Amino acid sequence: MIDIAPAAGLKVLTLKLLLATLLGGSFASGAMAHSFNVTLLLPLSGPDAEQGRQFLNGFMLATRERDAHPNQESDGHLGGLDVYVTTIDNQSDPGELIQVINGDDQADIVALFPSPATAGILENSFDQSHAALLLAGQNPFSDSSLPGVAAFSAAYLADYSQQPDQNAASGYNMARRIDQAVRSLGGASDIDGLQASFMASAGNFNW
Repeated sequence: MIDIAPAAGLKVLTLKLLLATLLGGSFASGAMAHSFNVTLLLPLSGPDAEQGRQFLNGFMLATRERDAHPNQESDGHLGGLDVYVTTIDNQSDPGELIQVINGDDQADIVALFPSPATAGILENSFDQSHAALLLAGQNPFSDSSLPGVAAFSAAYLADYSQQPDQNAASGYNMARRIDQAVRSLGGASDIDGLQASFMASAGNFNW
C-alpha cells in the first residue's frame, strides 16, 4: 500500500488539496496563482527511511530560506511563491507507484529521490503532460570550502541538530533548482520551461 502524506511536521492542508483532487475536486494545477505543488517520491519506510528523512529535511530547509510572511498557510516558499509539499513512499511496487504519480493531477512538479532503479523506471513511464519531472543532479556538497556549502551545512545543523549528509544535500539541491526554475519563469505552469530549466541545472549547479 502506498502512503501519501504531507511531509512530517507540515500543515495538513497539503494532503487535503491532494485528496480533493484525487476524489474529483476542481482545484486547478497550482492551487492558486501565487502557489504551486511539489510531490516528493522518496523512501519513508524500510532500510532506506533514514536516507529519505535526510533528503526531506534538506528539501524543506530550502523552502524556509526566503519569502516567509506572517500567517502563511503553505509549507514554505520556492521561487517567490507558496509551495505545498506532498510525500509518497517509494517502497512499493513500481507499477503501483507509476499509477499514483500519473494520477496525481494536483502536482506541478514531481521530484524523485536519487535511486537509479526507481528513477529509471519512472522516468520512462512518467506522464509529463500534467507535471514536470525533476531528477537528482550534481551538487557542490563535496566542496566544503564553497560559501554556499558552508552556509547550508551550518543552517542544517542549526535546524536539525545533526550534520547533513549527501542525501540532505541532494534534497536541498533539488529544492534550489525548483526555486531557480520557478523564479525565472514566474510560476510553475510552464511544464516545458520547467523541464528545460531542470535539464540545464542538472550539472554544475552551485548554491
